[in-house]
Amino acid sequence: MRLGIVGTGGMAAEMARAARHVPGLTVSAVLSRRVAGARTFCDTHAPGARATEDLGDALGGIDALYIATPPGIHASYLRATIAAGVPVLCEKPLTLSSADCAEILGKARADGVLVMEAIWTLALPAYRAFRDLVRARAGDAGGQLFFDFSMPLIASEDAHYFNPGQGGVLLDRAVYGYAAAIAINGPVQSQEVHVTRRADGLDTSADLRLTHEGGGASFITLSFDRLGPNRLDVALPEGLASLAPGSLLPEILSWKAADLSGGAQGARAGLKSRLKALPMLRALKARAPARGAFLSYGATCYVPILTEFKAAVEAGRSESALVPHALSQSIAALTEAARGTAPGTAAP
Repeated sequence: MRLGIVGTGGMAAEMARAARHVPGLTVSAVLSRRVAGARTFCDTHAPGARATEDLGDALGGIDALYIATPPGIHASYLRATIAAGVPVLCEKPLTLSSADCAEILGKARADGVLVMEAIWTLALPAYRAFRDLVRARAGDAGGQLFFDFSMPLIASEDAHYFNPGQGGVLLDRAVYGYAAAIAINGPVQSQEVHVTRRADGLDTSADLRLTHEGGGASFITLSFDRLGPNRLDVALPEGLASLAPGSLLPEILSWKAADLSGGAQGARAGLKSRLKALPMLRALKARAPARGAFLSYGATCYVPILTEFKAAVEAGRSESALVPHALSQSIAALTEAARGTAPGTAAP
C-alpha cells in the first residue's frame, strides 16, 4: 500500500519510521508547503518517496494519506482528501471545532471514504487487553478510572504547544484521556472541568471528571507545567487493573485482586503482622519488579495504529472499528466544552 504523508515535522518522521516495520506499507509521497523541505524529509526518512508541494499531485499516486500538520489546517486537507476519494489517517485533534468534525465525518460517511483519527494509544496491545479485562469484570457498569498525562514542557523548545489558537493542554492531551475513558467505561453522560490558564488564555493544566452512562467514573488530569504520575488504573470492587510503565507507552498489564476474605485469622494473622514489622522484608518488597503480562507494541509505538489503518483500507471499510466516528465526535465535543470553561472554575 502506497502511503502519502502531509507534513515534515516530528510526528511525520515517527510515522515514516514506523511504516518501515509494517509489511506491505511504503511511504511513496511527501507533501510540504516547501518542496525543498519535502525532499530533505524524503532523503532522511523515506528514501525513494516523491517530494511535492501540490496536494493533487500527491493524491494522484497514493492509496492512502496520513496528515501530520498543525491542527489548524487539518480540516482543509481532510475535505480535499475526502473529495478525491482517498482514505485518510489524520493526527489528533481531527479538527479544532466539534462542528467541523461533524461536517467532515458526515461527508466521509456519505462518500464512503475512510477517515480515521490517529489515536494511536488505542491500538497498543496493552490498551486492548486492559479494555477487555475491565469489560469482562465490570460489564457496562465500568469502574473508577484514573488517567494522568502530566509532563512539563519548555515553551522555547515546544512553541507549537503554546499557541493560544491551536495549542494548549486540552487540545493536545485530553484526547488520550477521553479515548481511554470512553473505550473502557463507555459513553459519557456529563463532565466537570477545572482548568488553569495563562494570562493569554492558553490552558496549561486541567482536571476532568467524567460520569459515564453505565455508572462508571473517570478522573483525568493533564498538565504542561508539572510532573505527574502518568498512570492509567481502573478500580473495581474485586481489584485494581493497571498499565505500566505509564499511561501512554504501556507494555505491562497487571491485576491486583482485593482481599475479600475478611482478614487473616489466628496464627496466620500473627505471622503476617510479624513479617510486616521487619523493615528488610518491606524494603525487598518495594524493590521487587512489577509483575504482569508483557504485551509488546513492536518496533515503535506507532506500528499498531498504522497496521490497523492499513487493514481498514485494504478491507474497504469506510470507518474504523477501533477509532469509530462516534468516538472522534464525542472527544471533539468534550474537548470543545472543556476549552470553553472559565479559568479556575468547575463546569458541568
